[in-house]
Amino acid sequence: MPSFKTLDDLPSDLRGKRVLVRVDLNVPMQDGAVSDATRLQAVLPTVLELSDRGAIVLLLSHFGRPRGQRRPDMSTALLVRPLSDLAGRSVRFIEDCAGPDAERAVTTMTAGSIGVLENTRFHAGEEANDPTLAKAIAALGDYYVNDAFSAAHRAHASTEGVAHLLPSFAGRAMEAELKALEAALGNPERPVAAVVGGAGDGFLDAVRASGADVYVTADLRHHPALEAREEARGGTPYLVDAGHWATEWLWLRSARAELLCELSGRGSSLNTDISTLRTDPWDFLIGAAASDGSSDITGGTP
Repeated sequence: MPSFKTLDDLPSDLRGKRVLVRVDLNVPMQDGAVSDATRLQAVLPTVLELSDRGAIVLLLSHFGRPRGQRRPDMSTALLVRPLSDLAGRSVRFIEDCAGPDAERAVTTMTAGSIGVLENTRFHAGEEANDPTLAKAIAALGDYYVNDAFSAAHRAHASTEGVAHLLPSFAGRAMEAELKALEAALGNPERPVAAVVGGAGDGFLDAVRASGADVYVTADLRHHPALEAREEARGGTPYLVDAGHWATEWLWLRSARAELLCELSGRGSSLNTDISTLRTDPWDFLIGAAASDGSSDITGGTP
């Protein structure tokens, strides 16, 4: 994996420097309140570290899908109090994420202060990766930090566009995710299990390149990408066809993962062995596909 810059590469003293931090504050809401604050908690290590180093921390995030419209129910203003409570610090709301109003608000902020900019998707140019919007956002900062791994795959103005306009760094959450990917796909300890839950070409390209010993699929065991990978190996790895209804169980029950690791560690010579793993209320048949490309693997029925 190519090297990337982290917060460690920023100046240790950031006093008064404006740092735009792209985070994912797209949290679930119920009756106007945050129902799961996991994503808010995830941004705290980066936000608090930058604040402690004297930076003016400006948080960029989308929230829902307003599609270029200003909707009060999707304003990031709703997230200021919950974030402040978790951080134990004052957090300011800034009524835009670009333009003169945002620029004026930022000039009044002091070293170490934290601000939440308005929903980036209130601007239609966000999802279009409009270079004009990206420049307007970048004008608010001296540095750019991306700590939104869950949104980093989108080429939007606040994720991809701004990164080309300011010195850019990975936040602590992003750093941890990239290191985990390197550990899983770059030089992993084996056996490796790939859980395949989507059919997008880019995702399956990554699966094809992963060299996994075990695939856990949701009705994708005959997908060309997986079959090509199996053929390249001179045989097929162990497969589990979970089916859409069974995916959650495969994640939650560690006993299945242990059996998969045991099977994969025994190599591909057990071409037609089938083991039955009983996990009430369902049975799952787990086995190895034959080297001629046929498969003895099925999912259980509820």
